[in-house]
Amino acid sequence: MTTTYKRLTKAEAQLWLSEAWGRSIRISHIRLRGDWLFVRDLDEFPEYAYEVDCIHMPKSGDISAEVWTCIPLEDSPFISGNKEAVDVAVAKLDAEIAKYHAEMEDEE
Repeated sequence: MTTTYKRLTKAEAQLWLSEAWGRSIRISHIRLRGDWLFVRDLDEFPEYAYEVDCIHMPKSGDISAEVWTCIPLEDSPFISGNKEAVDVAVAKLDAEIAKYHAEMEDEE
């Protein structure tokens, strides 16, 4: 999937998520990889310490900030030194969202 819009910075992602979710999200709870935001909000959801929310990067005007899926913490960018696991996770997420978009186009 090719990105055709400006990627958010971490600070822009923090502001965007905080506004969309109606609560403050710490910048330390956000990671950016490819077209994905990874959010690990232990302040709000400590019971999900081993899961990370995956949100597809917003296009201009998109403020839904809907979580696409969750991945295990060990496959996320919150664990240092696991670039290979993150690359695999991002590739799977990209494939899932591409399939979803193709299915939506077929329905139109």
